[in-house]
Amino acid sequence: MISRAKKILCLPGILLLAAVSSQAVAGHFVIDMQTDEGRKLAKTIGTDKYRYALFNEFSKDAPYSAIALSNSEGFKDGVVVYNAVINATEQGAKMIFTQFVDCGKLQTNEGFIEVNDQPIKVLHECREEKPGTKVSIFLPVSDAAQHYIYNAFAKDVPVKVRMDKHPVVFPTDGFLEAWSVRNKKAL
Repeated sequence: MISRAKKILCLPGILLLAAVSSQAVAGHFVIDMQTDEGRKLAKTIGTDKYRYALFNEFSKDAPYSAIALSNSEGFKDGVVVYNAVINATEQGAKMIFTQFVDCGKLQTNEGFIEVNDQPIKVLHECREEKPGTKVSIFLPVSDAAQHYIYNAFAKDVPVKVRMDKHPVVFPTDGFLEAWSVRNKKAL
């Protein structure tokens, strides 16, 4: 099971860079957590630790929805990045989640995340993506979990995911288009 998951868990390091790239690109938007809208978001995620939130929406060219949280307006320091990723596999598309933050000891084990308050069993891997940059990768293990997650994102309303003590809310705009591009079985 773990060796099969390691094949699925191979992610390009570009996800971190893409999540904090230019704010002028379509599909990206920033929320100042000190505005009314930002305070509502901070309440949803249960923390007032961060000043800014940068969001990236799904597209046919970007198979992920991302949230970057930072106290730096230019997203240069103290950034935490969360991704909901449509991963193409031999069996078709699968959803995985990542969190770029120090996850401790490099290891793979089973655990749980929540998607819209529904517990989801996952295979969790803490790995070093590049020297000094650790990432937590969460792979939902059952077909039922994958189906539930797909349905949540397909409704075109933001999806709340808890990977650690604070939930994050992923935009779902462009999800179905991105899914259709990656949901092709390998020949």
